[in-house]
Amino acid sequence: DNTVIAKTMKRDISFTGSFQYLKGNDPRTARNATILFRETTVSVLEDIAQKYQDEEAERKNAEAAAGTVEGRKPRKYYARKISRSENGSDRVIMFRDEEMHNKLVEEFRSQIGQDEVHTVERLEELQDSFGLIILRTEKSAEPADIFGTYKKRWKIETHYNHVRNGVDFNGLHEQNYYTQQGISFVLLVEGLIYSKFISKLKSSSSGYVKNLSVKECTKKAAHLKLARHQDGHWYTSTPKKKTLQLLEELGVSLEEDVKKLNNHVYGA
Repeated sequence: DNTVIAKTMKRDISFTGSFQYLKGNDPRTARNATILFRETTVSVLEDIAQKYQDEEAERKNAEAAAGTVEGRKPRKYYARKISRSENGSDRVIMFRDEEMHNKLVEEFRSQIGQDEVHTVERLEELQDSFGLIILRTEKSAEPADIFGTYKKRWKIETHYNHVRNGVDFNGLHEQNYYTQQGISFVLLVEGLIYSKFISKLKSSSSGYVKNLSVKECTKKAAHLKLARHQDGHWYTSTPKKKTLQLLEELGVSLEEDVKKLNNHVYGA
């Protein structure tokens, strides 16, 4: 988002074509989603970016000249020169998933008034960019095929998002290279576990379980208590019906696990 190419592309959020993309791996629940797109090249965007820089410099020079005190030379502004890419013929394609766009708009709208961040003005400013994906490629395939190839690698994006925002890796402010690599490996393993957990939830036949987040699951599991009684054996508290349903869907058997624990302790 902070590149000149992406910023310039997003100055004009408009689309020239569309296609249908099949969402979901399960044939029973898969559905078509409308994907809008617009295509250009790196060199065209760099030309546009340079034009904006030139116009901005002209505007500032005009304002400086108009406000100059008599007898003084106006301040001179110069346009920033855009660095040119060696691969100016690369394609840049902007996609928007209409289903995701509408979902994000509704989520934002539902939070208006709850804090200072979610306001009507902020929604009007951001809503056009909701659901956007901007890709740069040298491939000559159709936009629908490029989008499909990218979506096959979507778990990479969700992993990065999880590491950056979910576990706040950047918040560690770790500078040592070898420590960074070690933590990255740990987070990769954690990400695999997290992904398997999500897949298990999404494959559930229960609508209740399917819509739970990992955080909600761990909160519900935290209500369970494991205690050792005076007879020396371990016992669990009786879970609520929905918690028990969640555990069953995840393949957890409290009775069996406690039995194994007691057998291990007593060697039975």
